[in-house]
Amino acid sequence: DPATGCVFEDTSARCDDKNACTADTCDPVKGCLNRDISDECKDSNFCTDDSCDPAIGCVNEDNSPRCDDSNACTTDGCDPDRGCFNLDSSADCDDKNACTADSCDPATGCVNEDTTAECDDQNACTADSCDTVKGCLNEDITATCDDKSLCTKDSCDPATGCVNEDTSAECDDQNECTADSCDPLQGCLNEDISAQCDDQDACTADSCDPETGCLYDDISAQCDDGNTCTADVCDPETGCSNVPECVVAEDCQAADFCTKVKCEEGCCKVFEMVCDDWNACTDDTCDPASGCVYTDNSDRCDDGLFCNGEELCDPMKGCLPGRPACTESDCFESIDLCAPVCGPFDQTAPATVGLSVIGVVELVECLAGPDAGYAGEFCQCLDFDADGDVDLHDVSIFQLVFQGGN
Repeated sequence: DPATGCVFEDTSARCDDKNACTADTCDPVKGCLNRDISDECKDSNFCTDDSCDPAIGCVNEDNSPRCDDSNACTTDGCDPDRGCFNLDSSADCDDKNACTADSCDPATGCVNEDTTAECDDQNACTADSCDTVKGCLNEDITATCDDKSLCTKDSCDPATGCVNEDTSAECDDQNECTADSCDPLQGCLNEDISAQCDDQDACTADSCDPETGCLYDDISAQCDDGNTCTADVCDPETGCSNVPECVVAEDCQAADFCTKVKCEEGCCKVFEMVCDDWNACTDDTCDPASGCVYTDNSDRCDDGLFCNGEELCDPMKGCLPGRPACTESDCFESIDLCAPVCGPFDQTAPATVGLSVIGVVELVECLAGPDAGYAGEFCQCLDFDADGDVDLHDVSIFQLVFQGGN
């Protein structure tokens, strides 16, 4: 310095290289020295990564994260003196809950799995649950099977659970006259149903037999009023009725044409038909199919005799004697013949001799003459059989040929 002379100004500050990782000094001989001091950054701690940053200097970065072994079941850390450690932490997963299965999953960590389902004892008669302190509980719930119904028998089947067996059938009192049922609140009911046996039929006595049930006894016979002239019937709707057999005669039916009926006090009276035509010349009878029959009986008046004449019948007087058959000649009863008086006749004249040729000629001449006819005594007194006698046989021949008689 002109003023002072030599000036020895310190320039060591210019040796600062702005690098925190160097120790900057100035050697009078060598000048600036920049010594690396990075090693001085080592802190002897296994849990740091030591380095030097020119800008800031030593950097002791925590490297404990590298100790993470990616196992959620370990507690990871770093010891400055020993470095990383990975302590098993599975025991820490115990949640003090008896209803979980505690374990550790390396990937996820603690697993506290619910084990309540394992409490199921496969018994439908228990209520299975889990108490966090006590563990599984299997409470008997048989009592809960009571359905409060008096019509069931309540029990519990370990396999299926509550059984409420219907016991209504036990209400059957073996009585056909009761309706057996069961009321859940009252139990068995045995209601009398005898009234249901009413069949609405007035002709039956309705009752109920405990063994067989409804009985319908026919009581129609009770309708009999003891009167034979009434029709005793029973109508299912109205009951007994006793209907008179008749009111008027037309209500009565005759059995046939030989009977007649009339109605007296409600009763049909039957009378035999009297067939009488007040004619003495008929036989009066009755045919059931057609009624009265009046058959002519005049023939009964004939006494079978020729000579006393034909007997006739008078409707009022009956049979009348006949008039003599022969009033102008003799009457011969044995041959029913009125003969002229030709002389005494031989009553035993043979009847085997026929009309002779001579007799035929004489008869023809006689019939052609003035005395022809039955009344002509001459023609009747010829010897027709040419036996030499005029007798009854000749008269018979005459009547046979001329009159067509016997």
